[in-house]
Amino acid sequence: MNAVSIHGSEELEVLSPSCIEIVQVSSTKLQDLKDIYETEKSNLIKNAPKLSQKVLYPASFEKQNVLLALNIFHESNSAALAHEAGEKGKDTMGTKEFIDQFLKWWNIVNVKNYEKGKRLKNPFCHPIRSEDQMSMVFLNKFYDWLVSWNNKSALPLEKRKELGLTGKGGKLTKETQFSLQFTTKSLIDIVNHISKEHSPEYILLGKFQTDSLEARFEQYRQMSGGNYNVS
Repeated sequence: MNAVSIHGSEELEVLSPSCIEIVQVSSTKLQDLKDIYETEKSNLIKNAPKLSQKVLYPASFEKQNVLLALNIFHESNSAALAHEAGEKGKDTMGTKEFIDQFLKWWNIVNVKNYEKGKRLKNPFCHPIRSEDQMSMVFLNKFYDWLVSWNNKSALPLEKRKELGLTGKGGKLTKETQFSLQFTTKSLIDIVNHISKEHSPEYILLGKFQTDSLEARFEQYRQMSGGNYNVS
């Protein structure tokens, strides 16, 4: 997910990803993070130190900056949202849950070292060893959630009301939706194929990515004078 799709809407009405079988609707609001930032920006100690003016109010080209997007999907923001809900009684758990799901996805698909999960004490950072592992169960449910969310967001307003989905509903950009679904399904299929055909000790999903290709294009970009669009 890039920052364009995050900043495209101030509020998303999304299907709760925590329970695919029982469809729930939760409200995910960028404003929740903005409120935390405005409250803490002058504090020396912050619950959400990754939030900044540039992260929450990026310029056009900055919306493509992956690092800025990662500063929105950060563990400290999830903890800060939980604090707002628990200590202040604010309705921020929908936003927290949304961030948590993408954090889990990010952790699973970026494992490049088989010791990472042990070092970070994070079960979602362990390498894939079986098709019924917690990480694989999550990826399958995450994919089902993406498909369900996309299908329901495309329904006419009257049909949405029949299903108890109020309002227009929010959705990812078409490009982000396709990329996220395609990547998730591809990784699931890769694991299933490798497990069936080769029976490896473990699989590192972080090895199936395009960082090297992106690094090469970054070199070309710098050779073109640091312009964002390479000519």
